[in-house]
Amino acid sequence: MAEQLDPDVADLSRDVVAALAPAELPLFNTVSREYAKDPERALKAAAGREEILGFGVEVGLLLTPVVISIAETVIKFVGSEILKLGQQAAGTAVDTTVRGVLAHAAASRSSGAHSQAVSLSAAQLAEVRKVAVSRAVSLQLPHDQAERLADAMVARLATAA
Repeated sequence: MAEQLDPDVADLSRDVVAALAPAELPLFNTVSREYAKDPERALKAAAGREEILGFGVEVGLLLTPVVISIAETVIKFVGSEILKLGQQAAGTAVDTTVRGVLAHAAASRSSGAHSQAVSLSAAQLAEVRKVAVSRAVSLQLPHDQAERLADAMVARLATAA
């Protein structure tokens, strides 16, 4: 079992919790550690009035475990989208390099790789929103709250680049 969340999931989750449920921020690290140990238990506890913190504290309904679960789903989706972009960029770089070699271009011109900040397109952000809403609804979140949570995640990802 993991003892802590993936740093990207933790950052996104913390930002969304800060935007939607700031009263939960003091508990974020504790709840996220418990989530990392046993996600299913943390989600079940978040939905009811069960002990989630591991030391006898009943916390009632918490949004943090739900946000973490949705952030995991969103981060996986974003990772797959960035992988697609990387594959496209690699293909373009290979094509450019091959043309350079065939044209006997200078080595410096054909071997330089330029890194750029990757940002998601509007269509990809719309898909992220769908993924987040779908996951939130599957976790029994009311639809309006699922949409607010998805909007907060999309806003965070849109401003990350």
